[in-house]
Amino acid sequence: MDEKEHSIRFINSSYDTLFRIPDGGTVEVQFPDRKFSAKCEYIDDYHTLVGDSVFHICEFAEMVEHQHGSVRPEPEITADQAAWQLGHREYLALQRTDSGFDYTIYSKNFALMDGGQLDAPELTMKQAREQILEMHGMVRRNRRAVPFDEVTEKAEAVQESVLKQLQDLKGPRTKETRSGKEKTHGGKETR
Repeated sequence: MDEKEHSIRFINSSYDTLFRIPDGGTVEVQFPDRKFSAKCEYIDDYHTLVGDSVFHICEFAEMVEHQHGSVRPEPEITADQAAWQLGHREYLALQRTDSGFDYTIYSKNFALMDGGQLDAPELTMKQAREQILEMHGMVRRNRRAVPFDEVTEKAEAVQESVLKQLQDLKGPRTKETRSGKEKTHGGKETR
């Protein structure tokens, strides 16, 4: 079998071929009000998995056209840092280092969930993203590019808020902060 048999064909509603991507590649889908990237898996010559939904290739083309959208192969990322919202649940922040990539996964509220290093400097930013998503079982989530600085700033604000709350809890406790009625019996306080 040649590569063409394993590639995914994207067409318009007239069955004209627009482009092909390799099995496991990502497409960028743009509608007037939103844009996201989705991983695609080859099922057969006429069906593909886009994100977590199976489509006949003409059904996908009609859906995109009906919503005044467009689809294209996801462009390569040339920046040394990038971030994505994964579905409506988490965020992934990815930064290139000398030895590969540092990554952090945040909850939808920007709380730290996980992070680590991917020691593979030969990978592109997209390849590193896909490998990290695979390691964390998040491959089928749509990816919406978001500003890296915005994600990290919101995450830092959440972390500072949590640290402040912890410091407030550790603060000195005085008799005034205790609640309830207290009585003294024989030199001992009871509640």
